[in-house]
Formats: sequence, structure tokens, C-alpha cells
Amino acid sequence: QSLKDKFANKLQSLEDLKADVEADKACFAGIEAPALDRFGGLPGSGEMLGLKKTGFFHVEQKQDKWWLVDPDGNVFFHFGVCGFAPNDDYTYVKGREGIYEWLPKLDGEFDSAFRERNPDHFSFYLANVIKKFGAPYDYESHAARMIERVRKWGFNSIGAFSPVPTTAHVKADFPYVAHLPINEWEGVPRIPGAHEVWDPFDAATEKKIADKLAAALPQRANDPLLIGYFIVNEPRYDELPRVIPSLDGKHACKREFVAALKAKHSTIDAFNTAWQAKAASFDELIDTGLAV
Repeated sequence: QSLKDKFANKLQSLEDLKADVEADKACFAGIEAPALDRFGGLPGSGEMLGLKKTGFFHVEQKQDKWWLVDPDGNVFFHFGVCGFAPNDDYTYVKGREGIYEWLPKLDGEFDSAFRERNPDHFSFYLANVIKKFGAPYDYESHAARMIERVRKWGFNSIGAFSPVPTTAHVKADFPYVAHLPINEWEGVPRIPGAHEVWDPFDAATEKKIADKLAAALPQRANDPLLIGYFIVNEPRYDELPRVIPSLDGKHACKREFVAALKAKHSTIDAFNTAWQAKAASFDELIDTGLAV
């Protein structure tokens, strides 16, 4: 393969990049998008299955199956794009400035290509977006363009790990998911050793989650475009059988675990036999790491 062939589809100039705007329009105009209702649901499915039209997303059981239903009462398959905003498009340029053929300075035409105005983090992708459309990058304009594109590709919503546009998705009737404010960096502690799992038996954690939900949920309660809430990413419940027995008594889940052992075995002798242990009492187990 010749070098010329290898780069046949690579843009070679700023003029090529700007010409790509019209090429995009022609390309997307030629795509026949799937026939969906205005929210991205399956037209006619609600009438066929006898689903309710509530004006909001909801789940409903029909014919021994649970269906996700859109505000117009049709079946909705949540085919959403995660990470709807540019996110991992930045590169760390500090100390490496000399390896780039071109690198702009902060406070110029490409200011919006620096992550949160940090001169150390620059997005060449966003720089090309700025060059292509002749305007600074902003998420609302990006979201409006992307909604039009992804609909043509068959997607019908915004997925997790995405900021919610303030106007673009409303104008387009484009549904989204939000996240619950219960991440570790939002003040909800995790069980040590179990990735993204909090202690449901801890009263302080329970109150913190309840307070956060009480503050956050009413803000979107009347939004028909909200599909639902993303909880946390990849909680490792499979780690709990190994982790919880190893904890000490300051963790509520460990105290609950010992109480469950006591209820199951009734006497410490029965526990010792089952666990091949030599504990003097169940209370002793609370601060003792148990081998599993």
C-alpha cells in the first residue's frame, strides 16, 4: 500500500476541514433513520400492547414481561450513547510542547480546547472542531449536532457518564439519564475493599444518601425526558463475601454479618464446628477477621 493510498481519506488542509461541514450534511441527508416516535419509542407498540400513556417514562408489566415505556405510551429500548460530551479527548502537553507540530497558547482562538482553561491539558480534537465550524467549542452546540447525528445512526437517547444539555435535548425531545449524587467523591463512603459498594446497614450513610436524594430528585421530577437514574459504575458485589468477614466492628455490615451468624448457628460451639474456629463468643467475632 502506497503512502498516498494510506492517507487518501485524511484531511490535508484547513480548507478540507471546512469543506467537511457540507460533506457531513450531504452524508447524513442520505441516511434513512429508523421510524420512531418523537421520544425514540416504537410507534404503535403502546396500542398493540395496551400500555399506559402517562407523559413520563415508566415501566409496565404486560404479557408476563416488563416493558420500558416512553411518555407517549410506546415501548422504548434505551439505546443511548454513553459519554455524550467530549471527555477523554485531552492530552497532557506540559513538558512535551516540543513534540507537537502545532500547539496554541491559552487565551486565544483555541481557548475552549483547553480543559477548564488549564494550559497543561489540550484537545486536538476540539481544536479541529473549532477550525471546522469557525466558533469556540461549547457543549450545547456539540450536543445539538450529535443528537442529529446519532438519531440517524439509530440511537435514541443520551446514556450514562454524560452531562445533561440545558436546551439542545429539550428542543429535540431527546431523552437522557441522570446520575444519583451518591458517589464516593460526593461524600458517600464505600466499604473498604469492595469497589463502589456502600454499607446499607450504616445509619450515617443511609441518612446521607436519603438527604442527597431528597435534594436532587425533585429538581427533575417533572421532566418527561428523564428516563431514569444511573446509580454507580460497576459495583463489585462479588467482593462482599470475601471483604465483609475481614472487617472490624466499626463497620455496620460486619456487625450485621455476625448477627446473621448468631441467628444461623445459635451457639458459639455450633459456629466453631462449622467454621473450624475457636471463638469464645459471638461478640468476639465482631472485631475479628474471619477467614473465608
